Amino acid sequence: MDDKPLVPVNFEADSTDSTQTSQPGEETTDVQPIQQPEDWDAGQAANQETNQADLLKSLLEKMETLQGDIKALQEGFDSKIRFDASKEHVIDILHKDLQTYREGLYFQLVRPLVFAMIGMHDDLTSMLQFQAEGETPEQKAARLEQNLASFQSSIESALEEHGVVAFNEEGSQFNPQRQRAVRVESTGEPALDRQVSQSLRKGFEHEGRTVRPENVVVYKFSKERIL
Repeated sequence: MDDKPLVPVNFEADSTDSTQTSQPGEETTDVQPIQQPEDWDAGQAANQETNQADLLKSLLEKMETLQGDIKALQEGFDSKIRFDASKEHVIDILHKDLQTYREGLYFQLVRPLVFAMIGMHDDLTSMLQFQAEGETPEQKAARLEQNLASFQSSIESALEEHGVVAFNEEGSQFNPQRQRAVRVESTGEPALDRQVSQSLRKGFEHEGRTVRPENVVVYKFSKERIL
């Protein structure tokens, strides 16, 4: 048995380094220190601050978007008000122009009739002012009748210019579509029943449609009139 010198053993060093040293052939594992409660509270507070900052940023972005929408809505509303005011102004102008046009158009329509009536008024004035020297009553009556016939013809001419034509229904048979019986005359002749006895006033038509029917006297058969 060989005599070797003795080496002192440090038990504290062995116990301290036992977690950090490994035997040959074994993997080395790093052991993380356990987080203390104080470190955990500090991390949670930092996360809350970050979340609050993100939330505030999101709210600001939404407020900016909302302000933009309100501004666009206000601009649209103002534009609508200006458009309505402009439209109302245009409508007023068009209404005035239409009213003026209607008044002018109405006069243009009645203008020929107005001048025709003015001409007839002048004819009546001349008739009333005319006095023939040495005229007998018979001659005066004949002249007045002739003037009245001329006046009647002037009226019919003025109406014809507007498409209204005077007529006397042809034939003696009473036509209720174009004639009106204003008086009935009894007769004992059956063949004269519903025949026109006399035309009192002319009828007037416009484009084939009766405006005012002819006024006539109509025969009506009566047995009491038979001789």
